[in-house]
Amino acid sequence: MPMKTSNRVVIEVDPAQKQQIYAALKARGLTMREWFLQQVSQELSIPQPTPPSSQSSND
Repeated sequence: MPMKTSNRVVIEVDPAQKQQIYAALKARGLTMREWFLQQVSQELSIPQPTPPSSQSSND
């Protein structure tokens, strides 16, 4: 498969498996993107960026 210059990763998944994946990720509070980036970081030993804090600095 040729590599494109976009920032997207596209794979074909069986619709039933896709539903199972999304349900499992939702139960863990993750999006597909978050999960994918975590897996890539672990596989390639890339440090993960820290998400912005939901608390304000004026607390």
